Amino acid sequence: EVNVVINTVVNAVGPLAMRFGFGGFVGFCSGYAVKKAAKVAAVAFGLGFVCLQSLQYCGYVEIKWSKVRQDLVRGIDTDGSGSLGVKDIRYHVTRFFKILRFQGPRAAGFS
Repeated sequence: EVNVVINTVVNAVGPLAMRFGFGGFVGFCSGYAVKKAAKVAAVAFGLGFVCLQSLQYCGYVEIKWSKVRQDLVRGIDTDGSGSLGVKDIRYHVTRFFKILRFQGPRAAGFS
């Protein structure tokens, strides 16, 4: 009974797996990992913000959010406009995909 299920899955997925090959598999796994990592990063960032705001509300720390924003924007502003814009986002996304494609398998996911 288990062999029947395995054979059914292999027969259904096998041709698709052969079509996409190793590069497609790596591309799928990378995309899945990036999606999960982004969710973890968002949760960590959100929890950090809530903790800092709570500490500030209770009077333990004083955070200059305008200074935090200014420093963050300065670090990611690539065109020198003083704000995060479409050109900056395009630059960072292009750079990210360039890193993923560097000497890697040729796949539709990254090409």
